[in-house]
Amino acid sequence: MLLKPIEKEPNDIDEIRSPSIPEENIEEISSPETEEQISEPMPQSDTTAGNSAITAFFNTREITIEKSSMPEACETAFLVMSIAESLPEADSFLHSLRSAHTSPDKSFCLNLKNKTEAERKKITELAGIMKMCGIFSESNILTESIFGKLSKAGKVADFIIGRWLEQFCQIVTVNLVKNYAEKHGLEWEVMSNVTVCSREGELHELDLIFSIGDRVLGTEQKSGRQFADYDKYRTLGLWLGLVPEHFLLVNACLENEQAADCIHYFYEYYVCNTASYAKTLMKMINNSMIL
Repeated sequence: MLLKPIEKEPNDIDEIRSPSIPEENIEEISSPETEEQISEPMPQSDTTAGNSAITAFFNTREITIEKSSMPEACETAFLVMSIAESLPEADSFLHSLRSAHTSPDKSFCLNLKNKTEAERKKITELAGIMKMCGIFSESNILTESIFGKLSKAGKVADFIIGRWLEQFCQIVTVNLVKNYAEKHGLEWEVMSNVTVCSREGELHELDLIFSIGDRVLGTEQKSGRQFADYDKYRTLGLWLGLVPEHFLLVNACLENEQAADCIHYFYEYYVCNTASYAKTLMKMINNSMIL
């Protein structure tokens, strides 16, 4: 499933912005063209799984791909990137919206009195963008509090409880993988929402699987505060052949990079939050090429 760019009209999608990435930390994407390349619409695929490096990789492990899709141009890219750039300061606001999804009237309320100035600024800016983008059916954005009701539209609920994080990772992954592969003259592909099946019929779902040349790597996304089962993904990654060092877990609520280093040591796969996703993804890609 080799992905190739398809020509699109300039107005097909809003400009995609990526969280800032320190140039000194990412050798492969430190060129001035990086931000522009990340801002392009996501390329589409026009090939079949017959020449797929991913399919061949799993076949050697007697794992079959039952279902997969290709990342598509994201109409919500502006909102997705706004959420990513608001974290971790706006995490409490996102948590209140996820809680509102489960309440009968979809109501939410967040007290800003005990927030820092930086947190209040990020939260109120994000709330304003969400209001503009149709996330709320009612909203009041005040100096000391934000309250209202979440839209009852099914796609809004799906987006708030985690779809935004999937879309964020798809946008960044496709553009960085494409950039790296083309720079090194390698074939590449990206599959999203992948369902794989073992010889015994056991099914597993994966958020993103991608290849560069003959290297196959994967990422999974978690957006909830309560996640702690890192060994679950170590076990899954071992079965898939992606652990050690070819698997990345994105935990949107992880704030401490030193904690991420400890998790990497214990479980032998990469862990990061949205702010460090591009940097960590490139680190995993670079390291995989020399293993």
